[in-house]
Amino acid sequence: MGQRHRESQSFTVRTTAGEAFRPHPDFALAAFAQKIYKARRERDQRSPVLGLFQDPAWDILLDLFISYTQNTSISIMSAGLAANVPTSTALRWIWTLEEAHLVVRKLDASDKRRSFVSLAPDGISYMREILAKISEQFRDARCC
Repeated sequence: MGQRHRESQSFTVRTTAGEAFRPHPDFALAAFAQKIYKARRERDQRSPVLGLFQDPAWDILLDLFISYTQNTSISIMSAGLAANVPTSTALRWIWTLEEAHLVVRKLDASDKRRSFVSLAPDGISYMREILAKISEQFRDARCC
């Protein structure tokens, strides 16, 4: 990878061939989402009680937002792994998130036994808004 150059709010990365690569417009929010996700996993690993802090819907939404910015697909099984819950639990939460119009599910064209899940437009808006608000709270908390 090449050198990073600061341009307004985003980065332009120069590839070895010299052409510019522009990251997703929500790159900064996705990086923040990854930090939240990693912090949650760290907290879970250090918890004296297994599953004490489970929040599958939030973990699924974080994972889907990150994958949205990377233009990658997430299978339902993968969403369950990201949430650290069984596939059946992930399915229940995905159904709930579908009912709230935050996610959409699509059958895999090449394997009808598998489905992919992604953020719906309302889910993208929600995650942008909530991640920006949480990020703002952390910036405002720089005291003491």
